[in-house]
Amino acid sequence: MTSFRCGRLGFTMIEMALALVTIAILTAIGMPRLGTLMSHARVNQTTAVVASDLEGVFAMAGRQRRPVRLSCVCDSVLYRVVDRAGGTLRLNRVLLGDDESGVTTLTFSATPVDIFPSGVASSSLTITIGDGTYTRQVTMSSGGQVRILPP
Repeated sequence: MTSFRCGRLGFTMIEMALALVTIAILTAIGMPRLGTLMSHARVNQTTAVVASDLEGVFAMAGRQRRPVRLSCVCDSVLYRVVDRAGGTLRLNRVLLGDDESGVTTLTFSATPVDIFPSGVASSSLTITIGDGTYTRQVTMSSGGQVRILPP
């Protein structure tokens, strides 16, 4: 003999509605924080790119055995590296992008800065990179040491 049990299979509509409301509330609470985390990650990534570019500029000057000039077009959120003598463009980095990439502010403490093949710069430099209220700084000494400052 086979016996069938009359049991409850699945969820009621009220249980499903409560689960969906709970998920919606948790999502609404987490979204602003997610936006802030994305903004901070964007600035941190851009800061690492700028620090890498600065180190590369010193290597470029030494490799070419010619001085190069680093200058900022801060209104357009970009910087350039050109040969000091001939003006040949070696690097043009645009940091301003759409909402998902890029930062909104870029400032140089000194511009232009000449970098010589001996590994010496004409002045030290502090670069500030930001997106809204969050900013990071990269420093470059006149001796060529590049450092990302802690937030």
